[in-house]
Amino acid sequence: MLEQLSVIHSLAPAIAGLLLLGLAAWLADVVVKKALLAIATRTAARTRTSWDDALVDSKVFHRIAWLMPALVIRYGIGAVPGVSDNIETVVRNITTAWTALAVALTITAILDAVNTIYEQRPESRERPVKGFVQLAQMVVYLVGGILIVAAILNQVPLQRTSYGPYARAMVRICKE
Repeated sequence: MLEQLSVIHSLAPAIAGLLLLGLAAWLADVVVKKALLAIATRTAARTRTSWDDALVDSKVFHRIAWLMPALVIRYGIGAVPGVSDNIETVVRNITTAWTALAVALTITAILDAVNTIYEQRPESRERPVKGFVQLAQMVVYLVGGILIVAAILNQVPLQRTSYGPYARAMVRICKE
């Protein structure tokens, strides 16, 4: 259907497909935010436990909702007609970076919620863990930053560490 727009202009199918993809991502974002956040907030308000309130107050579910538009764009870009492979790769790299950012922010929000829950306990006055939580958040931000830069540069992080070099050497040896 979108290919028929090429009669008007050669870029019309790609532009229309990108607009439809953007609309789909926006609708997915609105639906997830309305549904997920409303359900999480109502459920947290109805329960007597404090951990779910801490998750809502730390905006964990807001951060999880950031994943939906990125996933729609990442998996929908292949269906857009007339988009070159280079543009598709750039869009997938950007959505991978977006996903890494959303996951890092979600993890730090969860850590913040854990600290909030722990601070409500009486033993938290004698053994505070806020420093450990902040250290863990810094590590999450560092790893997230590495993943974001690697995604944008189209690199596989940690490729040359661990068993990667040994696996490549074994592949070479087995080929010969």
